[in-house]
Amino acid sequence: MPQLSLYINDASMERLRRSALEQGVSLSRCAAEAIDARCSTGWPEGYFELYGALADGSFVAPAELDYALDAPRKGW
Repeated sequence: MPQLSLYINDASMERLRRSALEQGVSLSRCAAEAIDARCSTGWPEGYFELYGALADGSFVAPAELDYALDAPRKGW
């Protein structure tokens, strides 16, 4: 498993210690979970500010298709 060394200020270290103690996990586990939570938000930072910002007439929603064109479904 990879290891990481990092430098954080005293206040951040104290918050990490308290959080790890409250959760009953190691400092490493607590830090890894915090990093995962920060890096796994799903959408990148600023995504919704950019969404729809492109002024291009070719980016339009297609017309709704008729459900009669859908393939028949098997009954289970």
